[in-house]
Amino acid sequence: MTSALVTLFIDRFVNRTDIWYRQWISEDGKNNYVCMKPGCSSYEPVTCRLVIKHLKQFITISLPAVSCDGTCKWICFDADTDDGQLERIEAVLDQLHWRHYRESRRPGRAGHCWVFFTSPVPATDVRTVGLHLLKTADLRVNNDVELFPKSATSSSQIRAPLGINKKPSANGAIGWFDGVESNVKTQLEWLASVQTVDASVVTQSALKIRACSSAEPRRTKSNRRSSNHYKCFSVADVVRILDAKPSGANRWKALCPCHEETTPSLSIGTTNTDSLSLRCFGRGNCSFEQIIRAIRRMA
Repeated sequence: MTSALVTLFIDRFVNRTDIWYRQWISEDGKNNYVCMKPGCSSYEPVTCRLVIKHLKQFITISLPAVSCDGTCKWICFDADTDDGQLERIEAVLDQLHWRHYRESRRPGRAGHCWVFFTSPVPATDVRTVGLHLLKTADLRVNNDVELFPKSATSSSQIRAPLGINKKPSANGAIGWFDGVESNVKTQLEWLASVQTVDASVVTQSALKIRACSSAEPRRTKSNRRSSNHYKCFSVADVVRILDAKPSGANRWKALCPCHEETTPSLSIGTTNTDSLSLRCFGRGNCSFEQIIRAIRRMA
């Protein structure tokens, strides 16, 4: 394998080079990951030399999900069982037209589902989107599927692809990606062709999710209604409630519910991630949150 291919691996998966984890099996057969950081015995940073050791199965490395500056190059979902959980997440990703890649699948184990970004995204945004995807797929984080990064601030790590899983029950399984010939050189070359999700799309999706969440009333003992009351509206809901009229392909116009007007100034549609889009061009220049609150009072 060439240094260019190994560098491609680093560019795709490594969020930070100062810290990594080494898979270690204790004498009683328990699976462990030891943090390798400056000052540790036998420490070395994440370089091509270290990655080659991983790819040649001399060691197995696990990589931090968040960089030193709090960003991520990817999001990854991990399912311990093969009960269709990752398929449900992949179905949601397909609706968003976000390309995903399955790795480390083996009998009885669903493996990892990866989504790569064009550039690093703030971990807070990645977490917001990841939790929303799980909720949309009707899955619970940690109970059904593990989400990486596990936190936007503390350390979490996942075993790097294309290496051997030393856990005894894994029977020497290699973290190959589905649909690609199972050898290191071919898989490294294939990494150059994977499709990525635009980082700005991820951030904008997180902003919309948070805006929708902030528009929901707090759940208190005196204000506890059905869970549907706290969900954000779909495009169809908004069109129906506001009696909106078509204004183009997948676009509608309506009177803004936040202020009095006789000419429709509210544009309704979807973003490129299929999220609800609301824009007021009237005198109120109302925010997404204000519009959602007004619609909620009308529902």
